[in-house]
Amino acid sequence: MKENAFLNDLLAGCVCGITNVIISHPIETLLVQKKINSPGVYRNVFHSFQLIYKRQGIINGFYRGNFNLPLISPAILTSIQFFSYGQLKRYLIQDENDIKQYMLCGALTGFGLAFFETPIGLIFGQIHGNLNHRHTHSFDFSIKDCTKYIYENNGGLKGFSKGLFSTIICSTITSMFYFGGYEYIKKHLYEKKYRLFPFQKQEKHLRINILLSGAFGGLCAWSICYPLDKIRLEIQADDLRPGHRKYSSYFDCIKQIYQQDNSIQRFYRGFFPGILKAIPINAACFLAYEEVYRLLE
Repeated sequence: MKENAFLNDLLAGCVCGITNVIISHPIETLLVQKKINSPGVYRNVFHSFQLIYKRQGIINGFYRGNFNLPLISPAILTSIQFFSYGQLKRYLIQDENDIKQYMLCGALTGFGLAFFETPIGLIFGQIHGNLNHRHTHSFDFSIKDCTKYIYENNGGLKGFSKGLFSTIICSTITSMFYFGGYEYIKKHLYEKKYRLFPFQKQEKHLRINILLSGAFGGLCAWSICYPLDKIRLEIQADDLRPGHRKYSSYFDCIKQIYQQDNSIQRFYRGFFPGILKAIPINAACFLAYEEVYRLLE
C-alpha cells in the first residue's frame, strides 16, 4: 500500500512537472519576445502569438530548445515539489479541515526544495548578472562555463550553496502560502455547497473549482513572496569574487534594494508579468495533480 502511495505521488509530481513546461514555456516566449522587440513588432500578447505561430508554428515557435537546463529545471523542481507535498500530506495530515496542517506540509516541502533550487538558481543568477553587465568580468553564456566558473571562484562544490539561506526563506514561505491557499479555497468552495456554480454536480474533483483554487494558490504565493524572490535573485546574481561582492549579507541586500528608490515598490518591479504567468501555470499544475490521483485512486 505504501509502495503504491509512493508511486502515485511520484507519478503525480512528474505529470505536474511536464504540465509546468507545457504551459509556462509558451507564456515565457510571448513575454520575452514582447520585451526584446520594439513596440511596433508585437503590439500585444495576442498579436505576438499570431505572428510567432505564422512564422514558426507551435513546436518551433513556442518549444524550441525545450531540453536545455533553463527549460527543464522548472519541470524537475515542480516534480520534486508536488511529490514531496503528496508524501508529507499522507503522514502529517490528521484533520482534513485544518488548513494549518496543509500549510505546515507546504512549508516543509519548500524547505526541502530549497536545497535543489539553490545550485540551479545560482547558475541562472550568475548568467543573469553577467548578461546585465553587473560583473566586471565575463564568461561564456553557457551552463557548462558558468558551472566551471562557480566551482573555481567560489570554493569548489560548497560554492554552489551560495544563496541557500535566502532560498530557504523564499521557498519555505512561498510553498506554505501556495499549498495553503490552494487547499483553503478548494475546501471553501466545497463547504459553500457550490454557491458560485449551482448548475454543476457536487463532485469531489470538480475541475472548475480546482482551476480556481490552483490559480488562487499561485496568486497568493506570488503576491506575498515576490519580494523574497527578488532578494534571492539579487544575492545569487551578485559577483562571487571576494572584494567584488555588492552585498555583505541578506539584510544588507534588503537595505540596498530599498535605498535605490527609498520605496518598497522596488521589491515589486516585474510583479505583473509574473502574475500573468503564475495564474494559468499553477491552475494547470493543480488540475493535472488532482486528475492523476482521480485516475489512479
